[in-house]
Amino acid sequence: MDFRIAPLLMAILCLSYLLFIHPTIHPSFPLKQAAKVVQMSIPVILLLILSTSVFLRHSFYSKKFKWTFYVLQSANIFLYIWYLLEIQQQHLG
Repeated sequence: MDFRIAPLLMAILCLSYLLFIHPTIHPSFPLKQAAKVVQMSIPVILLLILSTSVFLRHSFYSKKFKWTFYVLQSANIFLYIWYLLEIQQQHLG
């Protein structure tokens, strides 16, 4: 396996995790668990940092790969901010 795909895999894992814990997108996930912002944020922050650092470590990526990675990371950041605002709006955090 080529380890240059690792940042993309981590970004996809972060996206799927955020989609799973988001109270609006996945309403069957318990709000009591989703309201633990610090506990739920640790994997998101770690995956964002790890995927970005692994991405910066390697030098050669195709334009398509870079574009996909940037879009996924932007979606992850957007979903994370939306998650924080949603929890704050529901006065759970």
